[in-house]
Amino acid sequence: IIYCDPYFSETDLEFLKFVLSANPSASVTILTSRNGINLSSFSAESYYSHWRTLNDTQDPPRTEIIALGNAGSGPIHDRWIISGDCGLGIGTSFNSIGSKLSEIRPLDDPDAIGIAAELRKYCMKERIIGGQRIDYLTVNL
Repeated sequence: IIYCDPYFSETDLEFLKFVLSANPSASVTILTSRNGINLSSFSAESYYSHWRTLNDTQDPPRTEIIALGNAGSGPIHDRWIISGDCGLGIGTSFNSIGSKLSEIRPLDDPDAIGIAAELRKYCMKERIIGGQRIDYLTVNL
């Protein structure tokens, strides 16, 4: 599963509870922006500590959180959940779903396949994407 949210933080870890309930053996890659994170708390300990406030009986699914940076405001803007070649476009942060007017839409096959292919470049930590040099910070849970 690839979850893309340019402002993902510890408070968004609730998403992983839903992954565990749907597929305990799933692995998750979260793509976020370096501009959207707190660099001083971007650590496995910080995320794991917050996870324990949500679930003190289970470990989170295998999760890699990748903060992306470039010379601009960051290479990602929109929010998606991709699994294989299927996906959802999400118009708000995970924690805002249901509390704000927002959109969740299924991606049709060509869109999902194209978006998944682009996001996998970041998951593979390619250095140059779209002519831009990308920097990566990674936390594994």
